[in-house]
Amino acid sequence: MKTHTTAAPLAALIVLFVAFVFTGCQQTHTWAVPDSSIVSPKFKGEPVAPVYPVEMMRKGLTDSVTVEFVVDQNGSVVQARAIRSKYPEAAKAAVDAILQTQFTPGMKNGKAVIALMRLTLDFNLEDVDEQPKKAD
Repeated sequence: MKTHTTAAPLAALIVLFVAFVFTGCQQTHTWAVPDSSIVSPKFKGEPVAPVYPVEMMRKGLTDSVTVEFVVDQNGSVVQARAIRSKYPEAAKAAVDAILQTQFTPGMKNGKAVIALMRLTLDFNLEDVDEQPKKAD
């Protein structure tokens, strides 16, 4: 009588699945969970304007970039990532601008807290003072 043991391959699959789940949790855990009881951070002074990528201007390209970021208890942006954008150069410019912007901290029950924010920055040629010549 021949028996097949599937315990070893099954155990290996379970270990891989658990490792995958925990790795995924650790990666997503770095982003704060939105909390409706937090008073959102506000701009501290003027926000830093993104630098319009020159190549996009030359080609006449526009973009609307949504950036998700974390503001710490001091009002500093500690993490930022573009979650929607058509052009990588616009996404980089938007993230760079957000990382340089200062905020008042989010507040919960009178205490400064870490807050997750989202802003959309528009790259619109009508808002640019001086434009380079378009590429042919």
